[in-house]
Parts: sequence; C-alpha cells; structure tokens
Amino acid sequence: MKRWFVRLLFVWVLCTAAVIATGLLSPTRGVQRRWEALTSACESHDQDKLNTLLADDYGDAWGLTKSDFVKLANGVFRQFLVAGISRDQPVLTLADDGTATTSAVIRVQGQGSPLAEAVVNGTAQLNTPTVFHWRRMSWKPWDWRLTRVENSGLKQDLKRLEKGVANPGSLLDMAP
Repeated sequence: MKRWFVRLLFVWVLCTAAVIATGLLSPTRGVQRRWEALTSACESHDQDKLNTLLADDYGDAWGLTKSDFVKLANGVFRQFLVAGISRDQPVLTLADDGTATTSAVIRVQGQGSPLAEAVVNGTAQLNTPTVFHWRRMSWKPWDWRLTRVENSGLKQDLKRLEKGVANPGSLLDMAP
C-alpha cells in the first residue's frame, strides 16, 4: 500500500511541476518578463541591462539606434531622484513568426530635475499607446529582444527630450 501511495505522489508532483513549467516557459510569459525588465532597467539606470534587452538591429520611428536609445533613456532617467513607470491598458499580442507586440499608455512618475518634471507632466497628458515590437532570438522562451518602439503622439516631445538631455537648462526656455 505504501508503494502505491509513493507512486501516486510522485506522479502528482511530476504533473504539478509540468503545469508550472509550462506557464513559466510560455512565450507570452517570456515577453511579459522582458517588458518588465525593460521598465525596471530604465527606472534603475541599468545601461548594461538595457543593452541586453535591445536587438542589435534596433531602429525606431524616431530614427534612434540601439546605442541612441540607451543613451537617451539613461540621460532622461538620470534626471530622476526616484522614478517609476506604469503601463496603463497593457496589451500583448504574439504572432506565429516569432514576433510579438506589447502596447500600453506609458506613465512616468517620480521626482527630480526640471527635465524629470517635464517627462512626468508629458506622460501624464499622453493618451496614445506606445507599441513595443519584440523578436524571439532563439528557441528559449525567455530570449526576446526589443526591435522597435512607436508612439505617434511622441514625435515632438522626443525632440525636446533629446535637447533637454544634451543641455538640461535649455528645457526651461522651450515652449511646450
């Protein structure tokens, strides 16, 4: 009777582990974790982590390359003493070709320099979702890289951010 119970317990543990592993190793979960890692890397000024999250051929609607994106993100978030990023109305879509898109209305909260305040105020007024394009780089379910970011409502604001990062005092002189 004891052997029967041990075998049943073993099968139950094995089935439970398989169910848990399936959820943790799903492509959807892989993209979600990478998206969370992207926001965390921005909040914590982790340039090395940002570099690992972006594809080498990253290029976006504003003409930024991988190195430009990392420099701009670090330049902006260095202006914050404390920063947080929230994703309102998040949507994740997986495609059969090894790509995925995530989108959300991005809000930045925090305290810092006048540039940081401008970012907080700008994202508070932004109502268009930001779309993140991801590509799976290997067979591993967690191996996703960001290839592109788009938001039609940010074109003008991005130019202001680039100028503000290059010369933080100039932000005070710029009209919205």
